[in-house]
Amino acid sequence: MINFIHWRSFFVNPDITVQVNQNTPTLSAALEQTVEKIWQDSKHQFPQLFNGRVFTVDTITPHHITGHWTEYRRILAQIKKPELYKSLSLRSLAINGLITCPEGFIIGKRASNSVYLPDYWQSPPAGSIESRHGNHDVNLPEQLYAEALEELGLSDADLEWDGIVSATEHPDSHIIDLGVLLKTELPFSEVLKRWKNNANQEYSQLNYWPITSEIPKDFLPTTKIMIEAWRQKNGI
Repeated sequence: MINFIHWRSFFVNPDITVQVNQNTPTLSAALEQTVEKIWQDSKHQFPQLFNGRVFTVDTITPHHITGHWTEYRRILAQIKKPELYKSLSLRSLAINGLITCPEGFIIGKRASNSVYLPDYWQSPPAGSIESRHGNHDVNLPEQLYAEALEELGLSDADLEWDGIVSATEHPDSHIIDLGVLLKTELPFSEVLKRWKNNANQEYSQLNYWPITSEIPKDFLPTTKIMIEAWRQKNGI
């Protein structure tokens, strides 16, 4: 069971900007060997892994983020061995949506075979900021809508962007989640149907949580702060 006490969350400006600053740093020979060993071992266990480019944070405030692109295998190495943070200093940026449907907040249980945080409940869609189509700049809406299509089978036409509200840093992996409020007019039954017919296997279960119900302890902190932000925004 993960201890959520040391997760750091704070509210951010809806118009927070992201700036790409520098090239990927070069690793020492010893550190490169360590990262590659972890990558090859992980690939053996999870053959579907892909070493794409992901964005990592150098500085973050409620108004502005700076950072650079790095390889996913470096991020994974740090997740597998948190002590590598002293050498790699990676704080990868992820984006996480909280979708409100007519019945409540949509939540999903991460699959048991997930590389990271298996079996925990969170609000989908969610994923690391990747360099899609070889883009240099960070496009937050494009990333989140792509995740929604992959994980839930929902297109951008099904969703309304309601603003970035929060940032949450995981204490061991140092992943930083940007929380975004989304809404859909689709009933949960239709969302569930789209998920079953069109989505990948990121989540083993999909459900909804009533808007005024107490937030369960096993929800990830990113989801909790987004629910709090939504309630404040809507006077609940």
